[in-house]
Amino acid sequence: WEIWNEPNLDKYWHGTADPVQYAQVAATVVAAIRRADPTAWIVGPATSGFPWDYITALAAQGVLNRLDAVTVHPYRLDEPESVWGDYLRLREILDRASPDRRIPIVSSEWGYPTVEGIPETEQAQYLTRQWLFHLASDVDLSIWYDWRNDGEDPHDVQANFGTVTYNLVPKPDFLAAQT
Repeated sequence: WEIWNEPNLDKYWHGTADPVQYAQVAATVVAAIRRADPTAWIVGPATSGFPWDYITALAAQGVLNRLDAVTVHPYRLDEPESVWGDYLRLREILDRASPDRRIPIVSSEWGYPTVEGIPETEQAQYLTRQWLFHLASDVDLSIWYDWRNDGEDPHDVQANFGTVTYNLVPKPDFLAAQT
């Protein structure tokens, strides 16, 4: 279970993003899930990027230590390896928040669109480099966004993250992932 999607963004929190409110929601949800299924794997907060003040506030509220893993969406147009310093900083925060248990880091959403100067061949290279970099960075799970293009407009960024086209034709990154 992943609790929320990008709660640090007002548009997804449906109001002013507030780490204290998120911590309260997460604590309630974690307790309810644990009562229903003590073996459930619960992750969050799935932040957009690395909003350090937000993440630090969640650590102070104790919510990160209640999760089985901490999820982030480290989007950027730079090469995948550019996230190295952010993962190191997040690891430091998690280790301080949970000195008795190592909280795993999960990249639960990150991909590259095939617009804005990123050709399909580079998207394929970034997919494989991202996965290899995550393995080297001790990121326990890496989820590529998106499996399928969300539309057919070649100029719409949101419609062009897929490993296959809108009509399910494999793109080079699909073949890279398959390999």
